[in-house]
Formats: sequence, C-alpha cells, structure tokens
Amino acid sequence: LYLFSSNFIGNWSTGGRDSHQLVANGGALRCDGIKLGHLCGCYFRENFIKPVERMKGTAATLYGAQEPEGDILVEHCRFHLNGTTGSRETECVLNLVGNMNIAVRDTIFD
Repeated sequence: LYLFSSNFIGNWSTGGRDSHQLVANGGALRCDGIKLGHLCGCYFRENFIKPVERMKGTAATLYGAQEPEGDILVEHCRFHLNGTTGSRETECVLNLVGNMNIAVRDTIFD
C-alpha cells in the first residue's frame, strides 16, 4: 500500500460485527494484510465513525500481515477534525496494528 499526497475528506464508517460486538474502524481508510505500507503527505479531514460499542481509527485503520519482515510508515500527514458522529470517545484517530515495524513521524493530529 503506497499513498502519496492523497486527501480523505468527509468519509464515515457505520461499523459491523467483530465476534459479538459492534465495531467501527477506519472512517476513511481500512486496509488488511499489509506487508509494506507507506502513507506520505496525506490529509485526513472530518472523517467519522457512527457511535457503536467499540470505535477506533476514526480516520484510518491499517492492519499489517502477520509477518515481522514488513513495515508500515506514516509520515508528513495531517489528521484534522476526525471523530465520531455522537458524543462517545474513540480509542484513536489512527489505528496501526501488526507484528512488524510501525513508525509515525512528522505527522500532525489536531
């Protein structure tokens, strides 16, 4: 997955079932099984998640493959005004999961 200078504005997720809970993640972007991922210079603005039992990654959720050889890098990005459509709190704006090298640098969350 390689995304450069991409804009994600005004997207939202309604969620789905994960085991026995309603979950929502990745309001604008959700990717599973990533071996190599690089987001550079991307802008995430006003991406939302519908309030459900578990909420994480209101802007983006990236799941790495179960391989420790991979990398996920997020750099020079901005996450602005991402949240839920209700008053509930979310776990995170950017959700990165995996057994690999994961790095976030020079990125703004506001």
